[in-house]
Amino acid sequence: MIGMSNHKKNKENIKKIVDKSKESPVFFTHEVIGDRLWKKQRDIINAVQENDVSVASCHGAGKSFIASRIVLHGLSSYPGTQIITTAPTDRQVRKILWKEIATGYNNSKIPIGGKLLTKELQLDKDWFAFGFATSGTNQFQGFHAKRILVVADEAAGIPE
Repeated sequence: MIGMSNHKKNKENIKKIVDKSKESPVFFTHEVIGDRLWKKQRDIINAVQENDVSVASCHGAGKSFIASRIVLHGLSSYPGTQIITTAPTDRQVRKILWKEIATGYNNSKIPIGGKLLTKELQLDKDWFAFGFATSGTNQFQGFHAKRILVVADEAAGIPE
């Protein structure tokens, strides 16, 4: 019975963490993924909760890193979410953004679940994130979900 009691406590703790994560993407990033964010990254990840967000181009600020944590938070905290990630080239999608997503996923202190592929994280049939590069906006059509998030990394290289 002791094991059952610990299991029940663990499930209750995970539920509390999930509930708190929905309210606070910073909490999610700190407590679930195990990463510490600096102030601008906290500002960005919090802003995404309620707004369309654009981060000005610069080098070394951690934009791809924070974009990856936004993807993991959105997918983990909101069942049924569909997240589309893109960048100007497939290399940027695969080797930069999805490398960061995979690192966060693999290092998570609490397993996120699902199936992680090179450019896709599938939690359920209609609950997923994936990445692709395209030059045409019509490639973004056809997705239907209660919550859809589009993340454009290195957006300066993507035509308006």
